[in-house]
Amino acid sequence: MPAEYEVHLLEAARDNLLDVVDDFETLSYAQRVNEVGAFGLSVWADSFDITFAHLDGRIVVWRKPQGGRRYIDFAGLIRGVTRQYRGGKQQVTLSGVGYNDLLRRRVVAYAATTSGARKADQADDMMKVVVRENLGASALAGRDLSGWGFTVQANVSAGTIVRGDFAYQVVLDTLQGISDASRQTPATQSFFGIVPINSGWEMQFRTNVPQWGQDHSHPSGEHGPVVFSQEYENMANPVLEWDRHDEVTVVYGGGQGEDLAKPVIEVADAAREGESPLNRCEAYHSITSGAGTTLELIDGARAGLDEGRGKRRFTFDVVEIPSTLYGLHWGFGDLVTAVYAGEQWDLHVAAVEVTVEGKVETITPRFEEFAG
Repeated sequence: MPAEYEVHLLEAARDNLLDVVDDFETLSYAQRVNEVGAFGLSVWADSFDITFAHLDGRIVVWRKPQGGRRYIDFAGLIRGVTRQYRGGKQQVTLSGVGYNDLLRRRVVAYAATTSGARKADQADDMMKVVVRENLGASALAGRDLSGWGFTVQANVSAGTIVRGDFAYQVVLDTLQGISDASRQTPATQSFFGIVPINSGWEMQFRTNVPQWGQDHSHPSGEHGPVVFSQEYENMANPVLEWDRHDEVTVVYGGGQGEDLAKPVIEVADAAREGESPLNRCEAYHSITSGAGTTLELIDGARAGLDEGRGKRRFTFDVVEIPSTLYGLHWGFGDLVTAVYAGEQWDLHVAAVEVTVEGKVETITPRFEEFAG
C-alpha cells in the first residue's frame, strides 16, 4: 500500500484552511537542496471550488508512510491554474513553486561596499543576515514578510567562514554562492531552505550544517544508519561513473585592475595534481566582486578549484522494503550509506521527486556523494 496523502489549500494572506484535497487525480512535487521546488495537483472541477485557487495560495502536502507519523513533506505557492476538458469531464490543475521561490523574488538591495552587501562571517549566520535584511524582520517596509508567517531561525554560528560582496544580486543566487564557498571545509558546509512549520502556512528560513537533513550514515549516524545495497534488495540498477575530462587542479585567481596592476593569486590542489605527472590542469578565474584583498582572491580561486574537481557519480533506483521506507527511515536532505562494487558511500539525498496517481506512488531520489 502507498503512503496516505492529504493536500491542504490555505489562503495566501492568513492561516485559513480553504480545502482539504484527498481525492486528487494526480499529485507530483519535486524539491532539491538549495533550489526552488515545484508541484502539480490535478483535480476534477466538480469536486473543487476554483475560487480557492488564489495567487500564492499555499499548498501543503501531508504524508503518512506505512507505520509512520503524519508529516509535511512539501509546501508551495500557487502560480498557475489550467482548466481542460478531459475524459468527458472538466479538470483543474494547480501548479506552482516551493517556498524557496521567495528567495528568488528578492535582490540584495544594498550598494556595493555597504554593510548590507559586503559581509564576512560564518556561512550559516551570513545567509540568515542576508535573508533578514531583504525579506525578514530587518528589511525595509514593503519588503518585510514577517506579517505573513515568515521568520528566520536564530543564528547558530556553525558554518565555514566566508566573504563576499553581493550588491544587487538575487538573494537565492547569493545564498547558493555562500553555500558553495562553505564547502571548502566539508565539516562546516552550510545548506539552506524555507521550511513549512505548524499548519504549513507559517514558514521559517533555516540553515543546517553539514548536511540539510538528518545523519543516517553507517555506522555512526546519530539518527540510526540506513544502508542501501543489492544484498539488502533495496537497490536496483546501480551505476558508478568517474569523469575527470574537465578537471582543474590549478587556478590563477585574478582581481580587478589592468595589466601589471592586476593582482593574481595561484591556488593548487597538490594531491589531485600529483596523481599523474601530466595532471597539472590550469584555469584562470576572474574575481571582480569585493575589495580585492588577498583573502578574497584566495577564496575566489579556491571556489574555482572546487568547481574543477572530477565528477564521481553513483546512481541507483531505490526499492522500498519495510526497513528503508521514505518518510519513515530516510527523507529529503538526509545522509545515507550505499554499498556497491566493494565500496561504501555516504550519500546526500540532494533531491526527491514524488508522483502519486491513483494508488501508485513513485519516489525518485537523487543522491550526491557527501564530502564530509
